[in-house]
Amino acid sequence: MYLINTTTIKIRPFVGIIPKYVILSHTWGDDEVTFESMQRPDERTKALKGYMKIKRCCEQAKQDGYRWAWVDTCCIDKRSSAELSEAINSMYRYYWGAEKCYAYLTDVGDKNSGDVRDDLSDVNSIDVVYDFQESSVELPWPIRSGREVYQFLNSRWFKRGWTLQELLAPATLEFYDQEWNMIGTKFSLATFIQIATEIQAQYISDRNAMKRASIGLRLSWASQRDTTRDEDQAYCLFGIMGVNMPLLYGEGKRAFYRLQVELLKNTMDHTIFAWSLGPSFGFEPKNPYQFVGILATTPRDFQSKQLANIRPGLPQTIQDSTHDVTNAGLRIVLPCVAEGPDTLLALLNCYHDKTGGLFVRLRRLEDQRFMRHQN
Repeated sequence: MYLINTTTIKIRPFVGIIPKYVILSHTWGDDEVTFESMQRPDERTKALKGYMKIKRCCEQAKQDGYRWAWVDTCCIDKRSSAELSEAINSMYRYYWGAEKCYAYLTDVGDKNSGDVRDDLSDVNSIDVVYDFQESSVELPWPIRSGREVYQFLNSRWFKRGWTLQELLAPATLEFYDQEWNMIGTKFSLATFIQIATEIQAQYISDRNAMKRASIGLRLSWASQRDTTRDEDQAYCLFGIMGVNMPLLYGEGKRAFYRLQVELLKNTMDHTIFAWSLGPSFGFEPKNPYQFVGILATTPRDFQSKQLANIRPGLPQTIQDSTHDVTNAGLRIVLPCVAEGPDTLLALLNCYHDKTGGLFVRLRRLEDQRFMRHQN
């Protein structure tokens, strides 16, 4: 593991015993500084915004009493595919093990951003359903303006795939605006973070609570987040899903399929099947001749608030069912109800806490082979 000395801004490798360190969470810009550039940074490198971000992170860490910092842009030697794979598979652990995480929001604190009034009376015009005027919530940061609230809730940081684990893994997470003024912590801002992410406050405030969240719920947290590469939609979820697997950049969306297959090897949680098609698929909703696989294609398929109400587990007869992924598909035994000559309703091992059991509609292809009906 490479760490940056917060005094000298130089990178040093550590093996075995790792000293206490802070870690940076941020969204990437166009002028980030690489591991190679940090070996002997020239004046051109030091003038980059990416270098200044690293420097300000180190200054804050030093002020907080820490000698070492980790920043993903320059603490991973991406020239080595083996090191990149190890780092991505270890990323969640890096954020979990940090003494403190700084979330740097470059789009918060910009007083020149247009079309946002500076009074709280207009804050309910944001794209999130929340009535500040009738709530008793007190704004936790010093700059009590509608502009700051709007910018925080709509920050790009809440829309990126990689920052999901950076929100949930650290024990201590502090938010800073573009001038490195502290906004608050994930505890003091938990209400606002819940609004921005639709993640329940219990998972924001207690990082150990995530272990009790269903697979479907955890995947739903990533359903409205973007990554630059299709593969990263799966790779950024390794830590949250408790999975390790090799990186295969170039495989595209198949990475998310591989992630689900890996999950199926170690779980009986059928909420992994509790997804619905999204509009990006271009399917005609009422066409009876369109079918899909049993597994989702992207995290966006889990974009449903109802997943917060879906729990794993049903009767004992289903609890004991096993499954296996083969070259022909998923082999699984489930209770079924005939809906038509070639259509079945298969009961999943999960339920909605208000409406009861969940079914998926299957259409027979041949013998005991079925495809999931798109409806």
